[in-house]
Amino acid sequence: MEEAKFALLPIEVLTDHRLTLIETRVLGAILSFRAKNTNVSWPSRESISERCGYSTGTISNATKTLVKKGWLRKKKAVFNGPNEYEVTVPEAHKPALESVESHRTSEVHQFGEECANQSSEVHRSGDVHRTDEHEPHRTGEHIPHRSGEPNLPRRDQGRDQGEEEAASRPLSTEKATRPTPVPSPTKTPQCPQEEILALYHEILPEMTVHRDWTPTRRKHLAARWASDTRRQNLDYWKNLFEWIRESDFLMGRVTGIGGKPFRCSLEWIVNQSNFTKITERKYHEDRAA
Repeated sequence: MEEAKFALLPIEVLTDHRLTLIETRVLGAILSFRAKNTNVSWPSRESISERCGYSTGTISNATKTLVKKGWLRKKKAVFNGPNEYEVTVPEAHKPALESVESHRTSEVHQFGEECANQSSEVHRSGDVHRTDEHEPHRTGEHIPHRSGEPNLPRRDQGRDQGEEEAASRPLSTEKATRPTPVPSPTKTPQCPQEEILALYHEILPEMTVHRDWTPTRRKHLAARWASDTRRQNLDYWKNLFEWIRESDFLMGRVTGIGGKPFRCSLEWIVNQSNFTKITERKYHEDRAA
């Protein structure tokens, strides 16, 4: 039996009664494409359609209403690729979360005040009440002992005055507050080299066939993958190769320098300088931007 797959949804999706069934399923489908530590993804409408079962037209309408309701931010792709989707929680649902955090902070401050009060009580009424005239000198003296107990040296013997003053202060309520968590850096997903190479051969069969994907070539492809989060999914590379296919120059359909047609390869594409020229439409100047 095929192993079940799961996707995480914000709990606010269930409490927002404005969402229709179609909007909820489309939103869940978009969330299922996101990486582990981000709410941004780049699925094509066709990919969303396969996952939730609605037509691409229905998905377009649903994403428009999700943007109006505050659940999505959409950004157009650099070239003819999928849109960028960022899932957000509408502002109307955030006060409840903020009130919970405020309640927790209040409890922490109350706990700190109780600690300070208890500490003050201990300093005011200890086990042994000492007056100034009976207090032993701070250097070389011993605590008065009860009969039958050994004469032990004072715990604070040898401390300087600054340390004793610090030890006698009540506990600060600031130390009892919860420290601000430091967000862990987002881990870049591993570059699927073989899958991208297979897409290149499938969409651009006329181009150079790479039978040996060398470490240097792997290094350049991994660098392009890691340099932008929009590039960290296979849909991006599929649309990139289809975009290259529309260029007469890159596909060798026009005469190049020296009278010979130029044909690109994946090794040439993932070179940083060439990759930038492709995404900046240098080789698609005959097409509307």
